[in-house]
Amino acid sequence: MVNLNLKPFEIGAVVIALVLCGFLISSHFMTGTTAPETAAPSVKQTTPAIPPYTPAIAAQLAQSHGFQMLVSYTNNGFEPATTTIHRHETIRFTDNSNNLSLWIGQVTPNNTPQNPNTLNCDVTFNTCHAMKQTDFWEHTFDATGTFEYINNEHPEDQGVVYVTD
Repeated sequence: MVNLNLKPFEIGAVVIALVLCGFLISSHFMTGTTAPETAAPSVKQTTPAIPPYTPAIAAQLAQSHGFQMLVSYTNNGFEPATTTIHRHETIRFTDNSNNLSLWIGQVTPNNTPQNPNTLNCDVTFNTCHAMKQTDFWEHTFDATGTFEYINNEHPEDQGVVYVTD
């Protein structure tokens, strides 16, 4: 055992020093003092208001048989732009953009949108009308293949559905 021969005054000074060190260390952790953080940039996202439950929406929902994939149209285009489903499955397309209208039409072999005036709108892959914000439309794919589609109102926005067995 080491004999330090400390005087009471020296022992008191060491105790006070240890208490002060402990206090400073604990106050640092108690105040949560950490390295300064940079604030994340503020991103204001606007989402469409939920539409009121109207008789038209009730009728549309009553005709729905459910869906296996959701494709949302936003200010950035179709999300997801490419999707794969099985034959006889349904995709629900929703317009969640800010004031962009959506008119889905299948791209024909010569790479142009279908003309809605020449279509049987009950069976074709075309909304046959412009959808407005918060509207939705469903289509069941009964054949396998690759179905390219376009927003006829904004032709730069395109997507692809791959339908497999």
